[in-house]
Amino acid sequence: MKVSIDKQHAKRKAAIQKLNNYLENPGRFSILILGKTGTGKTFWLEQFAEKKGIEVIMVKGRLTEETKDFWAHILKKAHQKILLIKDVEYLSKKSQELLFEGLSTKDGKFGLAEKEYEVRVVFSSSKPIANLRDSRQYLSNHFFDRIAQLVVEFPSFDSCSAKIVEDFKVSWKKFGFKKAPYPKVLEDFLKEKGHSFNGNFRDLDKLCISWDQSYRDILAEKEVDDKHLAQEVIAGFKKYNHFPESKETGIYEFSIEDKSADELIRNFKAKLKYWAVEKYGTLQKAGEALGVSHRTLERW
Repeated sequence: MKVSIDKQHAKRKAAIQKLNNYLENPGRFSILILGKTGTGKTFWLEQFAEKKGIEVIMVKGRLTEETKDFWAHILKKAHQKILLIKDVEYLSKKSQELLFEGLSTKDGKFGLAEKEYEVRVVFSSSKPIANLRDSRQYLSNHFFDRIAQLVVEFPSFDSCSAKIVEDFKVSWKKFGFKKAPYPKVLEDFLKEKGHSFNGNFRDLDKLCISWDQSYRDILAEKEVDDKHLAQEVIAGFKKYNHFPESKETGIYEFSIEDKSADELIRNFKAKLKYWAVEKYGTLQKAGEALGVSHRTLERW
C-alpha cells in the first residue's frame, strides 16, 4: 500500500525524507533507524525499496547462528540489495565483531574474506539512542560507532499525535473492509488518548480490526448503533492494551538532551499535554486548566 509523505506529521516526514536520502546515495556507509514499536521503521524502508526496485534482505538480531560463514553468506546474498538487521541490540558480541570486520569498507564495498559486495546496510532498534550508545549491555562502543554513521529516528505518538486521525484513516484504508463503514465516531477518542498508544500504528490497526469484527457481529443480529459500538470497542481496546499509568508521585521527567531549542520546546509541550490529559481526563478540560484552547493542546 502506497502512503503519501506529504500528509505525515512534520517530525515523521523529516525522518522519512532522511531515510529516502540515504537510499539515494551509493550505500557506502550504514544507517541506524530508531523508533518505538509500530512507528514505521520497516514500513518506510520497504516502501522506498519497492519504489526503487531494490530487494530487502532481512535478518533479526536474535540469531541462532552467528558464524563467520553465516555473515559472509548474508553479505554475499545482499550484494546490490539492502541488508536490514532488525533489533540490532540483540546481536551477540561475536556477531558484532564479525559485522564490524565485514563492514570495514574498501572502496565502498563490504565483505569478510574479500571486500567485493555493494550493500546498503540498515540497522534498526526500538531502544533509545542513549541505551545503545552508553550501555555495554547491548553494543560495544566501536560497533556502535560503526553502525551509527547516520541516525534516523521515527517519532512515536507521544510526541506527534496531532495528525493521528489522518494516520487512522490510512490504517483503515489499508485493510479494505467491505461491510463496516469508517468509524468516524472513534476520532475524539484518538485525539484525546492517541498520545498514549504505546503500539503506535499497530494500535491503530487493532482498533480498525476490532471495529470491523464487532460491527459484523452486531450486524448479524440487529441494527448497529455507532456510539454504543464505539464504547464497546474502546473498552475492549483499553482492556487488552497497555497504557502508561500516571506516576503516583506526580513527578514527570523531562530530559535535556543535545537538541535544538525548538526540539526541546516541542518535546516539553508533548510531555505537558500527556500529563494534563492524564490529570484532567480530556483535551477540553486540560486546555481549560492550562489556559489554552483544546485545539492548541491537540497540536502539541
